[in-house]
This record gives sequence, C-alpha cells and structure tokens, in this order.
Amino acid sequence: MMLNRLFSNERTNIIKNGIYVYKETIRKPTRQYFHSFHRHNNNNPRDRTRIRLSNSLPKVLAKDTPRSVFEKRTPPIRRHTYHTCSIAYNPSSTRAIDNLRVAFQWRQLDFNYASDEERNAAIARGDFVSENNLPLGLEVYGERLFVTVPRWKSGVAASLTYIKLTDPMDSPKLNPYPNWEAHALPESPENGTAEIVSPFRIRADKCGRLWVLDTGVAEILGDKKVYSPSQLIIYDLHNDALLRRYEIPSQQTKQDSFFANIAVEDHDCQDTYAYLGDLGAPALVVYSWKDNRSWMVSHHYFHIDPLAGDMTVSGINFHWTDGVFGLALSAPDEDGFSTLYFHPMTSTNEFSVNTRYLRNETLTEDNFREFKYLGNRGPNAQSSVSFLDQNSGVLFYALVNLNAVACWKTTNPSYTMQSQGRVYMSNVTMVFPNDMKVDANGNLWVLSDKLPIFMYSNLNPDEVNFRVLTAPVAEAIHGTACDSKLIISNDISDRFLLNKNSGNTADGGKSSGWDFRLGISFILTFILIKQVQSAEDCLNLDISISQTVENNGFHNKINWMLEFLSPDSDTLKKFKAKFALHLNMPSGVYVNPDEIADLSRLGELSAHIEDDVNIEATEKESEPHDVFIFLPGDYEKEVIVTLPVHLRYHMAKIGGGYDKVILPKPSLLVITDVGAGKFCDECVMIKGPCDRENSATCLWNTIVYKALFDQLELLVPIGNVDHFPFVAVATLVLGCMGCMYILSVLSAH
Repeated sequence: MMLNRLFSNERTNIIKNGIYVYKETIRKPTRQYFHSFHRHNNNNPRDRTRIRLSNSLPKVLAKDTPRSVFEKRTPPIRRHTYHTCSIAYNPSSTRAIDNLRVAFQWRQLDFNYASDEERNAAIARGDFVSENNLPLGLEVYGERLFVTVPRWKSGVAASLTYIKLTDPMDSPKLNPYPNWEAHALPESPENGTAEIVSPFRIRADKCGRLWVLDTGVAEILGDKKVYSPSQLIIYDLHNDALLRRYEIPSQQTKQDSFFANIAVEDHDCQDTYAYLGDLGAPALVVYSWKDNRSWMVSHHYFHIDPLAGDMTVSGINFHWTDGVFGLALSAPDEDGFSTLYFHPMTSTNEFSVNTRYLRNETLTEDNFREFKYLGNRGPNAQSSVSFLDQNSGVLFYALVNLNAVACWKTTNPSYTMQSQGRVYMSNVTMVFPNDMKVDANGNLWVLSDKLPIFMYSNLNPDEVNFRVLTAPVAEAIHGTACDSKLIISNDISDRFLLNKNSGNTADGGKSSGWDFRLGISFILTFILIKQVQSAEDCLNLDISISQTVENNGFHNKINWMLEFLSPDSDTLKKFKAKFALHLNMPSGVYVNPDEIADLSRLGELSAHIEDDVNIEATEKESEPHDVFIFLPGDYEKEVIVTLPVHLRYHMAKIGGGYDKVILPKPSLLVITDVGAGKFCDECVMIKGPCDRENSATCLWNTIVYKALFDQLELLVPIGNVDHFPFVAVATLVLGCMGCMYILSVLSAH
C-alpha cells in the first residue's frame, strides 16, 4: 500500500503485464533501443494512465524462412536472462493443487440498511458511495465472518462489518459492527471522532475478544483526515460490548507511521500480547493486555529490501516501500513463548524471533542477534499478510505479485523456493490476496480484492471484484511441499533401534549409538546418491528467443525466432518433449478467430483460444483471454513463428493523444511423456490444454529462456472529446446532406 508515498504524492508508473506466471528479469544492457512513453499527472498520485499490453497468436513459418526476416529488422537490443521459476511444489500430487473454493463474492459492496429510505438518504448525503468501498481484512469467529472496509475514499458507510456464514454466496450485504452509531463520523476531525474510524486488519483471539487495529485516518486516497491517533479497540464477541480502547503513544510512532497488521499471542487470556506492525516507519509496537501499556521494538529486519519495490498486479506496475507487514505466531513452546514469523512487504525474505525477546523491553535491546534470517521466497515473491496454523505448523502467506497463496511447514529447516508449496494461484479469483486467517475449526480463509486496480485505476462494476475463498487446511496443503514427510522404512529403522538398545556388542553396548548414527548416515547418503543420479537424467534446456515487428498502425505482425541451443533434437525426441507458447491477450488487442481458423485449416498454425473474442468491441468493452500456441513436434535448431496483432479502438478522452500498448514477453511451456517436472531446474507448473482441440488438460512446465528483446511498446491514437461538438455537428450536417442528395436522385428517377 505504501501509504507514506501516497501521502507525499509519489509518482507511480503503470504498465500492463498479462503473463500468467510472473517473471524476474535480470538485465545486462548493451545499447538502449526501446524508448519508454509515459503520461503522468505529477500533481495527483491517483491520476494514472492505464496501459494495456498485447499478445496474440503466432503463425508457424516454413523451415526455410530466411534469417533476413530477423537480421534486417533487428536493432541493437538488450540481452536478458529470463527467469520464470517462482514457486516450487511437489509435482507428484498436482491434482490436489488449488483446492480453495469461493465462499462469498461481490461486484460492489452494499450494506444492510434498516430500509431503502435510509439507504437512499445515505447515498444522497454522500455517506455511501458504493464504488468507493473495498474489503481488505477478514476474520472468522463462530458463525460470523468479519470484514474491514477502510476509508480509502469518501462514502464508506461502515469500516468494520460482518456477514453470517450462512448468508448467500453472491453479494451478501454487510452489517455494521457493532452498530451503525459506532461508524458515524463527524464532518471534520475538529468536531470529534467516531468509535471506529478506519481499521485495516483485525484478530479474534481464543478468549472471545475482537482486536481492532484502527488507523484513525479517513479518505486516505483523497483529502486525508486524521480523526484520532492509531489505536487498539477491543470488543467482547460474546455480547459485542466495548472492552477497552488504547491509543498508541506518540513517542512510539513517527511521521510516516501506519499500522496495517496485527498478531495476538493469546495463550493466557489475562496475560495476552498484541504485536502491531508499523509499515511506514518500520517497527513493532508490543501491547500488554495485563499492564495496559505498550513499547516499540526496532530492528533492521523490519525494513524494506530496496531491490524488491517493483510490483505488477493485473497489468498495473507500482512501487511500494512497505516495511514489516506479515506477522504470524506459532504455538507456545514449553516456556510459554511463541515464535513470531515476520517479513516486510517490500522484500522476499522471511525472518523470525522468539517472543521472549519482544515481551521485555530490556531483552529486546540486548538481544539484537536473536532475530533470525530464515531464507528467501524467490523472485517476485513479495508477500503481504501471513498466518500460521498452529495445529499443523504450516505458515500461509499471500504472494501479491503472483496472485497466489503459498505455504511453508515450519518444521522444515530449509526456507527456500523448493521447500515452499503453492496452495492457490489464479489471475481471476485471486487477484491481490489481501488477508488470510485460519479459524478455530481448521479452515483457511483468504480475501482477494484487486486493491492496486482500486487505487490506481477503476474497478469494473460488471465483474466480480472481491472474493473470499476457503478450504480446510488439510485440503489446502494436500499435494504441496507443506504436506510432504520423510518416511524411513520401518524394517530398517527398527533394526537400528534394536541394535541401539540391545547392547549386543563387544563393549557392552557402548558402540550402539555410533552404529545407529552410522546407519542413518548411510540412508541419507543413499538418498543423496539417488538424487545425483536422477539429476544426470534430467532435461537441461538452453533456448533463446528473438523478436521483430512488421508494419505499423492498428495491424501488426510480430516474428519470434526460437533457437534450440541445447539439447540436440535427438535428446528432445528421447524425452518426447512438446513445446508451446502461452500468451495472455489483454483487452487492448485482439486476433481475428476466423483468421486463426484459416491458418489452422492450412496447417500453418496450431492454437487454442481459451475465451471468445469479439473483434468489434472496444478496449473498454473487452476482456483479456489466454492463448496457447503449440509448436511443431520436429524441433530443428530454429523455429520461427509469426503473430498477427490487431489493436482495438480506445475511448476518447480530454486532450486526445495516445495510449500505450505494451506487448510482454510470452511464456515458454514444455511437457514430456517421461513425466512432468523431469527438468534440471525447478519451475512453475500451470494447467493448460494439451492440443488445439483441447481434448485433455496437461500440466505444463514454464521454463527459463533467454529473451533477446525487450517489451514492445505500441502507441494507439485516441480521440479528443474536446472535438465532440464540432464532430457531432459536422456528422449531422453531412448526414442530412447525404440523405437529401439520395432523395433527390431517387425522385428524379
């Protein structure tokens, strides 16, 4: 959210990236050829130019297509190493991946007013503006699902709400919590405040208390109004009575402070601790329920990674500097302390610290090194919220840059890409996962809300924008790395244990412990040898792709040349490798389905389009869709494909000018009959059609390739609405004159 930058009107660049599996690009520039084109209103951080990207269907050219098609058009380029591996998971149980189901969904939020008259009156006063309401935080307790609706803009009717788990799935109306009166804001902060102003996230503890972390700030994206200092508000969930209100002392905050997340250590209902994450001025504020006081904890690990601030969600590129964000608590150890797992949002690293060193101010200052670095999630794996299921020991976290939820089993000593599991990933139902919880019954709940689109563009009221997804934890992690266990044969382990305890040795049993350790070492060595042998049989791909463009205007052709540097064609035949390109067609461009059908009949193209394409629709009326291009099975050293791209008309705007359409790099997919995942590099896997007829679904590997080109930018001319009066009058006059002429000709005959 990078609210400290929003307040300072920091400029944000917006680009469009429609690739299903996101990538990290490591650039080694030689000479710069492509030029960027940006349109910004520097005075208004909310006024952003929304940019559409483009992909389309390639046409396979003949093998003897001359290289001059590329050589004569290839300018000086940037050479990139192109990485697509982001989340690794157990490929042997892929049928269980993405088990979350949609429990509730909304196009726009609405509230449960006492009557239609009250609702209409609220709309007339500006107290309720439906399009300005966005759900952000959630919690489940009993039969209620609580949802926060922060006051990003004016017109938020209530910022803490709930629905019942028995409510209908589609667009259930929100009920204010605890009542309407608690959300009645005065016209200005000088006239007082409300009981609840604008909370982001909440937590229900096992003692039946609802902890509400209230920012005290309204209209965050507009004319910001500070009604109160950041505060904790605690309610009794048994009767919804207010138990306590605690304002965070000013000496524990800074100018950029913004509290967006909370974790509650509730093993002892009388000695409970709350951990409040300050993402703006990175720090933790620790609150003691017993003492009704708080203190601030600082550490270098709370700060951002400056290399991780670039993010892209649903084609909108933005730069955030959010510090400590994800907070998750383990079950207590034998001394009654938990482990706090945490990470900044602008980072791909994970850290931990025992709460023994957070509960005591002196211990915190004297034990700087008790904060532990666990590892890195991998490229583009910035995470916002996290939550730990204390029964299974699984840490869940939201990967906002990947539209995904992932997990890590805390008993695993290794925190790497390979030790993490993909729980759910979708560019439709999981666009920007923004909060998650595990309830008392062991169910995982995740809320996705398209926040970057809400902040920097506009949500489409005709499509579903907000969703709450759920599944039992056991089902959510089934088939992932979080569900895997190392099992030693009972026969072998029993022999070692028997030998350890029998004492049948020359020294009276003193060497049995050594024998046991030797046996375990033998097993681990055997496993390592098998892994090395397996690695020798893996498929190591070295592929580069070049790109050129033909024509200009609304109708273009893009040529791609794939060079198979290694392995040779015989090796590919041995593995029975099949390649495809995965393209996400944004709403700003299209390919003609009839044109593609003709190419298919001629045997020049094998492609499958996931959705219907309306070639007459404008950019605003269109939806993105996925396209799979299946490359010919006989792979020589080079394969050339051509893609016809047709730009859509864009809506006119004041001043006219141009909109920019950016064509991102395609994803390169491969599958083998030997088995999915038989590759030397661990890569992301996606489901897609096996062939043009979509006769079956295959699990494709998204692999690394060398991209010898940059993103292509095309300018689309758009109309100037300032010319509307002249154009309308001229059209009317010319139309009338044409009609009169036709009538005169007809009457003469």
